Amino acid sequence: MSKVTLTVNPGVCGFKTVIVSECEDMMNANFTIESECPAVAALAEELTSLDVMNGLMTPFATNPVYEAAGVLPHGTCPVPCAILKAAEASADFALKRDISMEFSK
Repeated sequence: MSKVTLTVNPGVCGFKTVIVSECEDMMNANFTIESECPAVAALAEELTSLDVMNGLMTPFATNPVYEAAGVLPHGTCPVPCAILKAAEASADFALKRDISMEFSK
């Protein structure tokens, strides 16, 4: 079993999100998602688990995480991607390495 905690600091909105993904069998990830954002909190209630292969191999348009993320009002919210990264890492399909986006100054 692998447990991953991924913290998302999304930028100007300031609504920090902490995603905990636990995967016991490399197939199903279970999530605990805590967020200061009311919309992400609503997503967390709906998205409590994921078939990892389905989540990783399905295109954006039909991806179950992005479909569930339809409750989010902001299209550039990084939380859906972070949920998939946490699931991928907890299933040991990816190394646990930090990701980031930075604007050039």
